[in-house]
Amino acid sequence: MTKAKHLHGAGKTDVVRTSFEKKLKKMDETLKRWRKTGRRDDSFWPKSLVELKSWEEPEEGIFKWTSNNITLREGDYSKQVERYWRLQEKAAPIPKVEEAGEPSRLKRENVRLSQQINELTWEVMDLRDELIRIDPKNTLLARVLFP
Repeated sequence: MTKAKHLHGAGKTDVVRTSFEKKLKKMDETLKRWRKTGRRDDSFWPKSLVELKSWEEPEEGIFKWTSNNITLREGDYSKQVERYWRLQEKAAPIPKVEEAGEPSRLKRENVRLSQQINELTWEVMDLRDELIRIDPKNTLLARVLFP
């Protein structure tokens, strides 16, 4: 963490904890906004602990840190790390903007495929009728039922 790099002891811990809390608060605000709209926007969201520790917005009081010990589940910041993972779990089901159009694309594809099935069914029925006209005594064709 750039700001706390030259600090030691409680001073460093306080700066790191404050920055960690601000990151989590910003993630929480982003999550609430995503839930309200039903999809993700282009707001920054750390996808991993590496991205979380690299996240830096000095004007917001958010600083990066270099120590991996900060993000340990059993470390001094275990409550914050646990909260980070809970936020990740809550955000996981929210679709991204490009994924939000996915259901409508699938619906269009289903309609197209349904039309194709109907057309093919009618073609098969026409072919069956023609075969019956050619060979009306064919017992195999008489056993095949069509709608």
